[in-house]
Amino acid sequence: MTGLEQSLSASNSKMQVAMDAKRKHHSPTVNLKNLTKEFPLTNANMDEVLTENLFYYSERKLRKIYEDDELHVLVLSLMISLLLTPNRGTLDEHYTSQYPIDDNKPNILYIMHFHLNHPSNQHILPLLLQRMAEINPYPAGQRLLKLLCISFSDMSIYTEKKKIGGGAYGIVFECNTNLADPRTVAIKETKFPSSIHDRCALHDIFTEITCLEQFRLDPAVTDIYDYGVTDSSYIIVMKKYPVSLREWRNKQEGSWMDNLATYLTIYKDVLKTVSMLHSNNITHYDLKSDNVLLDYKTNNNMQWNSESDIRVVLGDFGECK
Repeated sequence: MTGLEQSLSASNSKMQVAMDAKRKHHSPTVNLKNLTKEFPLTNANMDEVLTENLFYYSERKLRKIYEDDELHVLVLSLMISLLLTPNRGTLDEHYTSQYPIDDNKPNILYIMHFHLNHPSNQHILPLLLQRMAEINPYPAGQRLLKLLCISFSDMSIYTEKKKIGGGAYGIVFECNTNLADPRTVAIKETKFPSSIHDRCALHDIFTEITCLEQFRLDPAVTDIYDYGVTDSSYIIVMKKYPVSLREWRNKQEGSWMDNLATYLTIYKDVLKTVSMLHSNNITHYDLKSDNVLLDYKTNNNMQWNSESDIRVVLGDFGECK
């Protein structure tokens, strides 16, 4: 893939010579009417879009793989399978990293995103999704495909976004839903990279989602409702918790001795959760009061009368390994 990635540069003189030679022997036709339907043109982008896509379709017609949908899907399935580790189903460090270009690796996730979201490849996605069920461990294949393909995500039910937090790589919003339960959710948005040379955001997001899904039934770990990718961001939809440990601590009255029993109970619960993660070979790497969330022990109890009413929940697994 590294050679392919380099050959995509229009300034590559060898590629230009090869393209000129191919055009002498092949004269693939492109339907401009269909092309402009797939890529709406404006005066500002007309030349750029036409040039880019005429090149794409011309090259596509020269590759036999696109003449057979089953073969196309098989190759993509093999690539996705190789990208995933067989035990945990996380991304394999041999082929991916947070900064692939700096690590002398092809930014394969960036390339696959654009390949799978191209209009010419939309018809193979249902067949590709079926193939993902054959990849172990289940459902790592479906998870990665959902984070690569925009058409597998519907974020229209989340409305009235209000920013409630943010970090180095993402912003957290509180959003309403059109559902009876939950009525509100917390959505973490991470911007899609603007260039193949940028940080591979999906590398860490995939690990975070894998971890949250692994502990989906554990009340000590953030509840995840949904995830996906839009044309501009990666999205993780989670439960909206009442307050973080930092916010709760800043509202406490009296001396620290007055609240010592509650503080020790919370500390003990944090240690138990961290110990549970370590027993499953997972390290959080970002433990701080902002990432410790407090919940009610029961849905009917909307206030904390004592330390026994508090449920401690660990959040933000964006740095976990």
